[in-house]
Amino acid sequence: MAVFTTLWYPLLALLGLSIRQDAPPPTEVTSAISCRGLEVKDGSASCFKDGPKTVCEVFCEGKRQGGFSCTADKGWTPELPPCAKPIEGNTVRKQPDFDL
Repeated sequence: MAVFTTLWYPLLALLGLSIRQDAPPPTEVTSAISCRGLEVKDGSASCFKDGPKTVCEVFCEGKRQGGFSCTADKGWTPELPPCAKPIEGNTVRKQPDFDL
C-alpha cells in the first residue's frame, strides 16, 4: 500500500484528481488581464503579437472602430468598443495542497 500511496497520489494530484473524499475542490486561478485577442459581435478583429503586446484592428457592423493594444500591466488601450471583448480562457486549475 505504501508504494501505491507514494506513486499514485502525486500522479492523481498532477492530473487534478483526488481519491480522497475529504480533499478540498480545485480552485481556479485566472490572470487579471487577458491579452489573447478579441471576440467581436457583428464584426471582426485582426490581431497580432508585437513583442510583449497584442495589437488588434476592430471592425463592428462593417465600420472600423480603430486599433487597440493590450499589455499584461495596462490591459486594453484605448477602451474597447461595446462590440468587442477580450477572449477569456487563461484559466488554470490548481489542485489544493494536502497531506498524504
